[in-house]
Amino acid sequence: MYLCSTLHYVGSSVDCSHKGLSAVPPILNNITGKKWYIDLSYNNIISIPDGTLGAISISGLLLQYNKLTSMGDNVFKGNEDTILSLYLHFNNLTEIPTAVGKLTNMFELSVYGNPIRNLNTETLSGMSESLLTFSFGSSSLQSWPHTLTSLARASWFNVYGIPLETLPGDAFSDQLYILNITDSNLKSLSNTLNNKPRFDELDLKNIPNLTTEGLSEGGFKNLTKFRTLSIINCSIDTLPHIFDDLIYLGDVTLTGNPIRDIADDTFPHNFTSMYRLTISDSLLEKIPVAITRMTKLMDLFFTNNRITTIHDTDFHGMTGLYNLHLSGNPLSNISDNAFKSQRELSSLYLDNTFMTTVPKAIKSIRRLYTLNLDNARVECSCESLVWMKDLVHDTKRTPNIVGNCFNTGKPIYDYVINDVPHCQENEI
Repeated sequence: MYLCSTLHYVGSSVDCSHKGLSAVPPILNNITGKKWYIDLSYNNIISIPDGTLGAISISGLLLQYNKLTSMGDNVFKGNEDTILSLYLHFNNLTEIPTAVGKLTNMFELSVYGNPIRNLNTETLSGMSESLLTFSFGSSSLQSWPHTLTSLARASWFNVYGIPLETLPGDAFSDQLYILNITDSNLKSLSNTLNNKPRFDELDLKNIPNLTTEGLSEGGFKNLTKFRTLSIINCSIDTLPHIFDDLIYLGDVTLTGNPIRDIADDTFPHNFTSMYRLTISDSLLEKIPVAITRMTKLMDLFFTNNRITTIHDTDFHGMTGLYNLHLSGNPLSNISDNAFKSQRELSSLYLDNTFMTTVPKAIKSIRRLYTLNLDNARVECSCESLVWMKDLVHDTKRTPNIVGNCFNTGKPIYDYVINDVPHCQENEI
């Protein structure tokens, strides 16, 4: 008995995932008509012989997290030009099956997490004119597969688990648009990304051997369309000096790296392309002076660092700042003039900090919508909050304050709205 469900939406799908199947169920032989999206993931299927899929017309096939070791060379007969996506990651395949190379209209293929040592040129060439996104890699891949050059149109590569310490300069063609590298021994990008006119996004994750020096070594030249950089759980201890030529880079994320500071000259003067910067789960003890060069920055995330104080000039000149996230820092002091340049600041996140009061610095902000002080240590008393009376009288300037008073458990917002108006100046 096969407990597979048929789902109807725009198009149709069959869900046979997580069913403990050891073979493709016969139910698929009875499905006809429109093109189907078949989910056979998370089962125990070892082999798919020719004829198994019957006459069903398939647009997408999910076979990830099985125990596949083989497929019939003609298993996709009749579907050569209908299958658009195929997911085979985390199986036991030692090569990309010959049948896969016959899928002439497929635009997405995933084979990572298989013990594949080489990528067969003949197999890849069969889908060279259609494949756009290719996910591959495992610890079995001992050398770089130069056969990737046969994928004439592929522009999005997801590379997983490769043991290589560096990539060759010609690893990817000039069509490269997005590159994700995860769980790797990589130490350097060398010249891999230079002179890629379409390159837009780089994501590096869980690469413990990648340092600041390795990241900047010879790379990032002539990337006129590069907009997004994400580096997560690597060994970057400061930002590299790569930004002078990256005039369109707008979104940079560094999470889980041992960053303590950023050199003052990291960014060029009036660096206007950057609109979002994230440095979280790191070791910053202060706001780096370097960020004041990013005059158009809108979103700043410095969460879960070691910042204790915000000074008058920390955000000087950053007039476009709209969202500021300082959550999870041991922050206890914010200068009264800290936000003098941030009159358009909309959201300020100070949750999970050591703040004991609502910072007077928010008086400089024209219209603060959200002030998050959840799980902080705000003492609600006339002595500490009477200064907010003017803000309460001007209802347009009273932010939505999230969090409770540390001393009473009462919502801070309720105290400000209901109790502060009755505070007397002589109670200070």
